[in-house]
Amino acid sequence: VLYAALNGYFNTFLPENIKSIEAKFLEYLDNFHIDLVDLLKKERAVTDEIEKNLKEAIQKFIDAQ
Repeated sequence: VLYAALNGYFNTFLPENIKSIEAKFLEYLDNFHIDLVDLLKKERAVTDEIEKNLKEAIQKFIDAQ
């Protein structure tokens, strides 16, 4: 969530909707990208591979909203 917010991905959402968007995004990651979440927990850093996959996941989430 922090990566998406700091890199402008959530700028298209109204400020009053951010809490809801955050919750939906976390649910989305848990449901469709748990492997990415697990890898991030394991690495404890945003590697190039993780960043690439994270950007794709974020964009897919935004497109679905």
